[in-house]
Amino acid sequence: MLKEQIFVYGEKLVIPAAAEFAKNHTVIAAGLQKNARTAQYICVNDALQLDRLMSNTPTDAQILAPRQLYAKYVFHTGIECLPNFEDLQPYVWDPHAVSQQLLCVAMAAWMGAEVIYLFGCDTDDSKESENLRAMITLYSNIEFVHVYKDQYKNDLKNLKNLKNFTVLDQPQFKQRMKSHG
Repeated sequence: MLKEQIFVYGEKLVIPAAAEFAKNHTVIAAGLQKNARTAQYICVNDALQLDRLMSNTPTDAQILAPRQLYAKYVFHTGIECLPNFEDLQPYVWDPHAVSQQLLCVAMAAWMGAEVIYLFGCDTDDSKESENLRAMITLYSNIEFVHVYKDQYKNDLKNLKNLKNFTVLDQPQFKQRMKSHG
């Protein structure tokens, strides 16, 4: 039986291999991600980006926004309210304050992903890297796979020791997709 695999597109450009395999997987994109054409869901917590998305939705994707932003467009089609993420409440989770790519990770976990592939995730900021580490630690039953384009970045070194975190380059990712679906 195949595991539920969800692709998360972060804030940066996504590698071409992701689009190659995206049609067979659920894709959740962050805000105005340039590769959102293949996404079924777009998570947004920035009012200006939400305005742009609502006036010019790049695909048939469902836009997901926190309750306060969703309220502005409640009577429009193509937008839904993000879930409450009850399992994150003890951590003072604020969907308005976290990055949009972290919203995507939370959404993928909420949807029951067994494997979350991270593409184009901006981890240059040490706070973002720490937030991602917290999510990976919290969801220890989910396998997280960060796929990078050319060079492995040292900003993920604090994640390497987590048992449920793997780093793959593009050829390794392609091989894994071909062998595991």
